[in-house]
Amino acid sequence: HIGVDSLARFFTHVQRVWPPPSLQQVQRLLLRLPTPLAKEQSLSLEAFAQLLCSPGNALADPAKRSLFQDMTQPLFAYFVDTSHNTYLEGNQLSSRSS
Repeated sequence: HIGVDSLARFFTHVQRVWPPPSLQQVQRLLLRLPTPLAKEQSLSLEAFAQLLCSPGNALADPAKRSLFQDMTQPLFAYFVDTSHNTYLEGNQLSSRSS
């Protein structure tokens, strides 16, 4: 099980949440989760995975996901800009770019 302290450290050091959440904020988060997920101020590994994949932990703001253009046409009907001036200095996955 993952307790309040461990979850707070995860948010601070792994996800780099800024400002770092207080223990009270993490406790309030656990209290808002459904009972099967959060039991006695801790999360099972499965519950932790569900928390990470939840809409509240999404990278993009859900309010900004709506489409504002007609996207029903074939791909060739749209202008697609793919140019950029970033150059890889070695391996595509792990090298730096300039």
